[in-house]
Order: sequence, then C-alpha cells, then structure tokens
Amino acid sequence: MAQIRADEIARVLREEIDNYEKAVSAVPLAEAQRAALAQALGSAVGRNVELEARVDPAVLGGVRVTVGGRTYDGTVRSRLAALRERLVSGS
Repeated sequence: MAQIRADEIARVLREEIDNYEKAVSAVPLAEAQRAALAQALGSAVGRNVELEARVDPAVLGGVRVTVGGRTYDGTVRSRLAALRERLVSGS
C-alpha cells in the first residue's frame, strides 16, 4: 500500500478549494445574471468561472461569492453588520 503524505493531501485540498466557486443570493439568480457574474469574476481572477448558485434568504439581498478560496461579500446582511459595528464602537 502506498504511503500518503500530508503535504500531498494538503496540495490536493488547496487545488480543490481554488476550484470551488459558488454564489449565494437572497433570491434565485436569473441565468443571465449568473452568467454575467461568472464572466466578471472570471475576468477578475484570470480564468473561466463556473458558479454553483444557491439561495439563502438570510443574506437579505446582494450576493456573496467564493472563488479560488476567497469570499467576496456584497450582501445586505454583511453591510448591516458592519454598520452595527460602527454604531456600537462610536466611529
């Protein structure tokens, strides 16, 4: 039996994370919206992006995308949380 090395497992997991692409929105994205978002993200990261779209009403509005292990959060929920933090901290 071949010995599995931890560094090889870590490399494979990093590749899988880098190839994971998803979009989460409060309402279903129309196909044209999903395609436009995938194209814009692909231009930003320099490769073809195939998004897995998912609906989560808890985001309230906007969209959160994960591409190449990075998450970009443009949801209403995250903006409200940031506003709440600023109000509580007084800045």
